[in-house]
Amino acid sequence: MKLDISIRSSDLNVGKEVAIGQIADGITIERKMILREAIGVSFLDYVIRIGEGIAIQVAATLIAKYLYDKLKDRKDTNLTINYKSVEINAEKIEQLIINIEKENKDG
Repeated sequence: MKLDISIRSSDLNVGKEVAIGQIADGITIERKMILREAIGVSFLDYVIRIGEGIAIQVAATLIAKYLYDKLKDRKDTNLTINYKSVEINAEKIEQLIINIEKENKDG
């Protein structure tokens, strides 16, 4: 499964916090693009890949905790996952990922 992650933040250091590499065994994050605006806003795009055989509930929990830990104290930061805006709240991020997986299976 693949998740497209977009982060928009007035904190220009947010890109240093969200590292590329492995979140957990079988779950990786890759940077697609960073665009800094002159008005002091960073736009960052990532791809998170969940390997075959990884339980979606486990993956969703790990990804949600990772993103929440990196973004929770960032003011004026917005997060979207697969083009759906979500509050920076671990439970809400986890639920959105689970819902995206259900939609992918159904559609």
